[in-house]
Amino acid sequence: MKFLRYFGWTIFPAALVGVYLTFGLPYLNATYDFRNNGKGYDPWAKRHYLRCTYWNPKGDITIYPMDGKCPRIKFFKSGRG
Repeated sequence: MKFLRYFGWTIFPAALVGVYLTFGLPYLNATYDFRNNGKGYDPWAKRHYLRCTYWNPKGDITIYPMDGKCPRIKFFKSGRG
C-alpha cells in the first residue's frame, strides 16, 4: 500500500502521455469557412464547413473536411493533419 502512496501521483502524468501517444496533441477550432445554406443568417441552420483552422501553442493547422464537419477540438499527431 505504501507503493500507491508514494507513486500514485504518477497515474495522471502517465495517462496524459498515453493520450498523447495514442491520439496526438489537442487543437482548438479557431476559424472556419462554411457554405451558406440559403436561409440568410440563422445560427442554428445546418452548415457544410469548407475550411477549418485549428490552433495550438505549437502552431496552427488548416484542413479541408470532406464530410463538412468541423469539431471544436481535434487531435493531430506530430503537428500535421
